[in-house]
Amino acid sequence: MNCLIPAFQDVPDSDVNSFNKERSSAEITFRNNISLPFSQPWEYNRKRGEKMKKIEIEQLDKNLISMIHNDWAVLTVPDEGKVNGMTVNWVQMGWLWNKAVVTVYVRPQRHTYPLIEQNECFSLAFFDDDQRDKLAYLGKASGKDADKLAHVGYTTTVRDGAPCVDQARLVLVLKKLAAMELTGSQFVDKTVEAASYPHQDYHKAYTCEIVAAYQKEA
Repeated sequence: MNCLIPAFQDVPDSDVNSFNKERSSAEITFRNNISLPFSQPWEYNRKRGEKMKKIEIEQLDKNLISMIHNDWAVLTVPDEGKVNGMTVNWVQMGWLWNKAVVTVYVRPQRHTYPLIEQNECFSLAFFDDDQRDKLAYLGKASGKDADKLAHVGYTTTVRDGAPCVDQARLVLVLKKLAAMELTGSQFVDKTVEAASYPHQDYHKAYTCEIVAAYQKEA
């Protein structure tokens, strides 16, 4: 099952701070020109368009709890002609409604929130340990102020209708199934609410079907 190809696929080419397009019969690669006024981005340290192979989700060979808690992940979503990435650490994965699913949590204050609301499909990317500094930046900076993926030297390729980071170790393509706004009344254990939401800035939860999984080839 493929998601609809997002509108940013047809963004015009530009010479500065945009994406150069390379079309093929299967996928479209976006290459970010790195030229930002506020700081010097990281050097691009891998070949663009690194090969990834499509796998069955049951083929994952790493502990899911460790992958989410220790490795972090980047939620990647179309953003008006570019692609926005936000590091996430609160993620659930499992089997629900006879589907392999992921639930991601996004606060309404984040730039990613309206993008998730507007798009049916997006992706979740996991990385090698040497990318931790870049993931920390993607979690702290706002997409309102910068093209964050370009800043850290990441490029994306459309796979199954969603932008996927080329430099990731593993990418899950997600399609929204359900959404739920968290409220204080839903917490049975009030200590969890007090520790996680002292300002009552609750997340919205998006449960998504895992449409496809891609793993970096060795």
